[in-house]
Amino acid sequence: MTIAEITQRKTAPSAALAVRPGQEMWDSKQQAALATLGIKDASKADLAVFMHYCQKTGLDPFSRQIYMIGRRERQNGQYVTKQTIQVGIDGFRVIRDRVAARLGVTVEYEDTIWYDADGTPHTVWLWDTPPAACNVTVVKDGKRFPGVVRTAAYAATKDGELIAQWRTQADHMIEKVAEAFALRRAFPNDLGGIYLDDEPQPDTTPAAAAPAAARPARVTAAEIIGRATPPDASPADTPPRNPPAAEPAGEAPKPPRAATGQIGIIRSEFARLGYSDDDRDARLRITARLAGLPTLGSTKELDQDQATEVRRLLQRCGDAAQLQALIEDGEVPDA
Repeated sequence: MTIAEITQRKTAPSAALAVRPGQEMWDSKQQAALATLGIKDASKADLAVFMHYCQKTGLDPFSRQIYMIGRRERQNGQYVTKQTIQVGIDGFRVIRDRVAARLGVTVEYEDTIWYDADGTPHTVWLWDTPPAACNVTVVKDGKRFPGVVRTAAYAATKDGELIAQWRTQADHMIEKVAEAFALRRAFPNDLGGIYLDDEPQPDTTPAAAAPAAARPARVTAAEIIGRATPPDASPADTPPRNPPAAEPAGEAPKPPRAATGQIGIIRSEFARLGYSDDDRDARLRITARLAGLPTLGSTKELDQDQATEVRRLLQRCGDAAQLQALIEDGEVPDA
């Protein structure tokens, strides 16, 4: 027997455990094997969902390519077990390649971008401190699927301190989470509902909607495109960088400021269009125009909706000339 045959025998599941094409539910031997892997308290519905994902992804749970983990969570005053289906990043890539081959599509990646606490993008992370966020963009047949995630939202901590690999290589860990996030966006039918083993399943409880009066007024692209470039504002006309500590009685609360990841993406889009750090004033004037603001002292003054609109309009442009045409005419000319 060759080494390859021995290795295959050790890693491949036995015929008795192998998931059969079209199988709808686990048989008794498979359920016993799943119990030895730690899947003991799952309901029949959870097991049926797990079977569905094993069939859909083609991954083998008995070789630990895909697995289901139960976590105790408090809901409505009681603790319940919530099952999460997880896959390692290599499993995500296996599914990516299988689906791409089946569909006949190409899959590429843009350079990974890490962001520091100020939202400045970096193509290489050289510091011992963890990055604030990371962006991995998957390009599927020419269409971009960016995955931007914040380290604080995913890093494993104990008593406020990073633990395990998040403490020693947070840049690598958050990059994996960002890649999984982007791959789910690119392949929702095959990866939807599957999470990385280093990635907690997000809370699915919908947040309460903000009152209509508290929502910021949206300005459409048609309203902001074509306006004359506003003159430089005097210091007296420049809005304050820091909002007052308390809102006047009866006034709607201010919308949330743009996240550092959003600001970092805007900066990287300007860099893609040929704007350097020395072009800060020009970038701020253009950003103000695209956000529908009379003037802007810093991109950090944008709220989340304004930052989303600025990013969307910048991403429509292939170069600085198209951006100028968008501002002047409201249209992006063909390249």
